[in-house]
Amino acid sequence: MFLAEAIKEKDYIDESIRNLQHHITIMSTIVDEDTVNGYMKELDELYNRYQKFSISIERSKNSAFIKLNDTKVSLSDAFVIKESMEYKLKVYENIISDVLIYAKESGEESCLDLDYLFGETEKIRLDIKTIGGEIDYALWRIEAS
Repeated sequence: MFLAEAIKEKDYIDESIRNLQHHITIMSTIVDEDTVNGYMKELDELYNRYQKFSISIERSKNSAFIKLNDTKVSLSDAFVIKESMEYKLKVYENIISDVLIYAKESGEESCLDLDYLFGETEKIRLDIKTIGGEIDYALWRIEAS
């Protein structure tokens, strides 16, 4: 199974766990104890599958490597790098938005170079797209262990 398939299966199991949790909560006051205990057993089985997939995925992400700007990084590190870049982009976009709103409301002009910030956000967005492509490519060629 490719890593991407394992991740999709883990996400499916996660959704099933959440749905079953909700179902158990509702059904616990309506049906008999044996039925609810059956649901709880099913929940435990789902959780065990979820745990196995999680371990397999993390093990694979730590042992697989991709190239970013001529640097070899683990797939796990690539996910962290992408996440931190997305956070930086969000902060920059929030600054731009807040400065524009504040300047409009106060009637004052901002001393912040918005053209520079817009340019930086586009660079960050392109970097996120690039690393995302590398991650996606790796997910579909690496076997989950």
